[in-house]
Amino acid sequence: MLVATYGSLKKGFHNHGFLSDSKCLGVDSLSGFAMYKYSSFPMVVASDDSNDTIMVEVYEVSADTLVRLDYLEGHPEFYRRIHVDTIYGDAFMYIGTRKQIRENMLKINNGVWKPSDTLSIYTRR
Repeated sequence: MLVATYGSLKKGFHNHGFLSDSKCLGVDSLSGFAMYKYSSFPMVVASDDSNDTIMVEVYEVSADTLVRLDYLEGHPEFYRRIHVDTIYGDAFMYIGTRKQIRENMLKINNGVWKPSDTLSIYTRR
């Protein structure tokens, strides 16, 4: 099974260890999602604006890893796990709800969480 990640699970970030036994297939961009700064981590929500696009890393994960990710992401109470279509196939991704986004939250318009930290890891397609 596949998981699309966009924040602290990506290479170079503090929760990437949860994917230590998983294979990174590569990166993709997904339209129809908006990214916001939610405290010290990002939150992605579905968007009706086709200009809203996020960058993700896609991993092949085991069932055990998915269980650990569900726990980390607070599924289904905080984030909920949905299906998204990536260039690598159908993947799970964890998203928030529009109700969780507050007016004072910073929208990450380029869809890349902390691009200064990730420029050397991958480039936007």
